[in-house]
Amino acid sequence: TAQDKSYDEARNLHSKWLKHQAFMAELASNKGWLNSVDKEGKQLAQQKPKFKATAEERRSNLHQLWNELESTTNEKAQQLFDANRSELYSQSYIDLHKWIHEP
Repeated sequence: TAQDKSYDEARNLHSKWLKHQAFMAELASNKGWLNSVDKEGKQLAQQKPKFKATAEERRSNLHQLWNELESTTNEKAQQLFDANRSELYSQSYIDLHKWIHEP
């Protein structure tokens, strides 16, 4: 969802926005999962020092991937917002043009 670039189809724009909003809500609801995994990784590193390097590396990788997902998701939201705004301006122009040129 976050990397779907076909946002320029005006007829599907609203449904894509709703779908993306649902995805963003799901992502936000899973932030607690990330914090839980992070906490457990820290505990593992403290309890079993021989796994500290591995646990820290995996936690770091997980945070990097999560940050990339959030960034991509936010960029997509902005693209959808901009596309919708552009479509609204275009539709307003068309409506105004029709109104002015009515017989």
